[in-house]
Amino acid sequence: MVLLPEFWGCGYASEAAGILTEIGFRHIRLHRLCASCNANNQHSEKVMRKLGMQKEGELRNERFKEGK
Repeated sequence: MVLLPEFWGCGYASEAAGILTEIGFRHIRLHRLCASCNANNQHSEKVMRKLGMQKEGELRNERFKEGK
């Protein structure tokens, strides 16, 4: 999910992720969900923690962008 910066901090990401999590577990009866975000994106990590997710690892050198 991607939100434009003018909508950051309004709770939309938490609300949408919470609804999707509920659909996954209650309606589809999934056993496990996973999510990922940029390692520098602490706000996205906070959303995931609010949903009860745990950090299990960190992917390093996964992308090549703008020469880095």
